[in-house]
Formats: sequence, C-alpha cells, structure tokens
Amino acid sequence: AGGGSPLHGSRPPLQPLGLEAEFRRLRGWLRRFAEVRDTQAVERILVTMSRTGSDLTQVYEALLAAATDHYLSDGHAVDFMNKAFEFMEKLGEPKEGIIRGLARLLTEGERYEEDHEWRHPVDLVALLEDEFRELPEVYRSEGEPAEPGMVAQAVLSEDPKAIVKGLTRLLEKGYSPTSISRGVALAAAARAALFGSSNEVSDWIRVVHAFSYANAIHQSLKRAPTWEAFRGVYHAALRVYLDRFLNVPPFRLPRGSPGGSKRELIEALLEAFDRSYSVDEVAGIVADYLANGYEEEDLVKALCHAVLREDADFHMVQMLEAGVKLLGELEMEEDRKTVLVAVARYTASQTPTQRRLLQTAVIAEKLVRGEEVHTIKDV
Repeated sequence: AGGGSPLHGSRPPLQPLGLEAEFRRLRGWLRRFAEVRDTQAVERILVTMSRTGSDLTQVYEALLAAATDHYLSDGHAVDFMNKAFEFMEKLGEPKEGIIRGLARLLTEGERYEEDHEWRHPVDLVALLEDEFRELPEVYRSEGEPAEPGMVAQAVLSEDPKAIVKGLTRLLEKGYSPTSISRGVALAAAARAALFGSSNEVSDWIRVVHAFSYANAIHQSLKRAPTWEAFRGVYHAALRVYLDRFLNVPPFRLPRGSPGGSKRELIEALLEAFDRSYSVDEVAGIVADYLANGYEEEDLVKALCHAVLREDADFHMVQMLEAGVKLLGELEMEEDRKTVLVAVARYTASQTPTQRRLLQTAVIAEKLVRGEEVHTIKDV
C-alpha cells in the first residue's frame, strides 16, 4: 500500500552522496569504484552527479573515462552509453533513472585483459599500456580531417604494433581524433563487407561487435573529445585486428554493372533476403544498384524494410543503425559501398530469421561429401 507492493520488481532508490562534493572528486571516485566492481558505489555516484546540476557532457566524459579504462563486454558498455545519452540529448535533459542504470555496465562486464586472445600470442594489453602513457602528451581534441580510407587501410594491417603506433602518429601529424575514429569504424565495416561466406553464421557476431563498438566510440568522441575516451579508438582498432581471420579468404567486393531499373533491383534485393544465407548474392545486387547511380536513400530504406519485417534481434538493428550513421559521414564512393555491402551481407546472414542456422548444416554436409567449403570467384 502507498509505496507499492514488495512483490513488484522495482528497486529502492539509492540516496546520493553529500551534494557538496565537487564534480572532479566524484569523477575520480567513479573510476575508482568501477575498477573494483562496486556497483552500488558507482550507482550512488551517478545519482549524485544527476542531482548536483552536472550537465550531460560532464557526466558522459566521466562515464566514458571509466568505460575506456578497459575494453568492456565486446563493446556493449560504450555502445549502450552512447545510445542512452543520445536519447537524453533528444529529450533535452538528463534522466536520473537512465544514468543510474548504466552502473552495472561499468562493473559487471568482462574486461579484455581477462581474455586469452588479448594476451597471446601477442600481449596486446602491454602494447596499449605503453601507448597510453604517451597519449595525454600527443592528444589534441581538434585537427585536420584524415581521409577515412587511409586510416582504415592502416588499421587492417596484420601487425598490431604498427596499428597502435600508427594511430598515435596520426595524432602527432595533427589529424583530428574524430576523423581517425571514423576511419577505424570504416575498417570495422570492411571486416563485415569482406567476411568469408564459408565461416559459421555465429562468427558474424564478432564483426558486428567490432563495428558497433567502433561506431559508438566515434559518435562518443563528438560528445566527449577527451584523451581518455580516445583510448577506445585503440581498443576498436585491435578488435578489428583480432578478427582478421574472418577475412581469410576475403570476399571480393563485386564491381557491379549498370542495368535494371531501380524498382527491379530493390525487389531482387528483398527477394534475396527471403532466401537462406544469400550473403554473396545481395552484395552483387547492391553493387549493381550503386553502379547505376540510383539514390542511396532508397537502398537504405530497402535495408531497413528487410530488417523490420523479420523477427530481428538486437544485433541486426545494431548493425543497421551503425551503418546508416557512418554512411552519412563518408564521401568517397568506395567507402560508402563498403558500408552498404557490409550491412546488406550481415542482414542476409541473419534472414530469414527462422532458417538462418541452416548454414551450419550446409557446411557439415559439404565436409562429409568432401566438397570445397569455399570457392573464390572472379567478379
């Protein structure tokens, strides 16, 4: 009665700390208690920040500094934070319930140094620790724009040390952090665009995580252009590096050829999504559409329609949203094509939703019959 039934699942509100605490001290406490995984302490600090008049940018910078102390939970922590603050910006005000709900993202996620592949055969954590010691000295929040394709090509290297050092050199040359992060996001999209179709369906999740995280860090840097946040760009680049085996052998982006009306190509694309695992076919249709010079907006609408008519899971929406967001920032036709093909191929790997897992059985049948699992075709 009055306060509600205890059978209901609502959690009691935590009281804030002393409201006289200065924000700088709260920011330090937030990182310290996130580091020791004290969820309740982190939540109380976030409640205090919400009630002391801190603006959204201040709170986001503090959260992002704590979140990029590690690469957390395949990037979901930063991704969720980015969407939460994007939503509050549209509302025009902070929401205490949303902010306090981010506490567990900081304290309960898996950290990259706990994962074997970040430690062996190359200790990527040690590489980053060395680089991060220099980062505050070389970091500048503004600079000249770096060409996305140039950054992406460097990130797609097979030398992790060269990747890490290369990002720092770009800062030293005066390129802006957000243009560098945009290029890293493009590299992550390329992993999906070039994904070998003989891989397991479940392997697609790796490239989605990398791309959604790279996009979230890129979008976050626009809101909070700090050197602490930029550490996430290094995390994203090494996540892309770790997924290099998924491009062996790489799918070759089709050149595309003019022919067919816009309506015919859109219909062909939607029909292909109705067939199980048509990942290579949809890439060809997208390439043909672009070769004709048709409006990309209608192609994006078709991709949205393909996702929304399915029993789409979180990752399908995540991939689509990140792709559309990045597409709006790219000018080069080849870069835009990479993103559109990446979104289309991932969507095709997951549609129709009720039959997508058949790819595992198809691979098994080919192995039993002694057939080739993959072939490389000239396009």
